[in-house]
Amino acid sequence: MSEISYNYQIKSDENLEEGKILNEIQNYIEKEFNKVSFNGNDFTSSVKSKILNPVIKFNGNIDIKVKENKSKIFLNVSTKQNGWFWFEIIVGFFFPVLWVLLGIQWYTQKNKSSELFNNIRNHLDSKFSSF
Repeated sequence: MSEISYNYQIKSDENLEEGKILNEIQNYIEKEFNKVSFNGNDFTSSVKSKILNPVIKFNGNIDIKVKENKSKIFLNVSTKQNGWFWFEIIVGFFFPVLWVLLGIQWYTQKNKSSELFNNIRNHLDSKFSSF
């Protein structure tokens, strides 16, 4: 569907470790998203939704490069429609107003996820960056 890429840079007074940074990112993603699973630096997840079912699934990769007290983090996330999306498309043939709801649902979940991935930078800055 689409690919979202993020590039974060951290500079700290202390030496940084790739494992600690990866662990912080994983903890943040597990806290902010549903159905999270990690396989090394790869992950899958979906947006937390209070009212409607999530219609977007994320597949991502975290690439971290550390050199002493500096770090570059590359986060590549691809978005795909999940089964709920296609179910709502089919039901929409009988109730076309459902397509409007689906469009709103997709748009809000995609924007919410982009905002959450952007917030990773703030989270990492608060944990590792120098004052």
